[in-house]
Amino acid sequence: MKYLKKFIATTIREYLNETLINEGVLNKTLYHGSYTNGLTTLKPYSNKVGTIPPPIFLTTKKSVAKDYGNNIYMCKIKCKNINEIDVNGHSFHDYTSFENDIYNSYDNGYDCVVFKNIIDSKEPNTKVPLSDIYVVFDSANVVVLDKL
Repeated sequence: MKYLKKFIATTIREYLNETLINEGVLNKTLYHGSYTNGLTTLKPYSNKVGTIPPPIFLTTKKSVAKDYGNNIYMCKIKCKNINEIDVNGHSFHDYTSFENDIYNSYDNGYDCVVFKNIIDSKEPNTKVPLSDIYVVFDSANVVVLDKL
């Protein structure tokens, strides 16, 4: 029975992946950590320039998502207009234009912004592997595949 459940889950994931790719969904598995059920946002983003809707943060590493909550969601995104920024191994704690890049990406019409090669940890000076952070501006562009 255990193997049958695993086979069914794998078959469903493969079908979903193929279907989602045909619908323009990015073929990359991402993870979202949450202390509540469902996808969460941190806050509406506001600065001196203005306010943007609360974005959803995802990561390429499941271990990083666990730092942000016990509920881990495996996701894909439907973003077509993506702003990619390589931060060359900096932590988001010391990457000074992190929030400005989020605002600018939203203001310039991007669906999301990706911070590539970033150290993503809740606490400064924590050693974690490099990952990519995806900041998605519309929750309708996040497809939850599974709760892990």
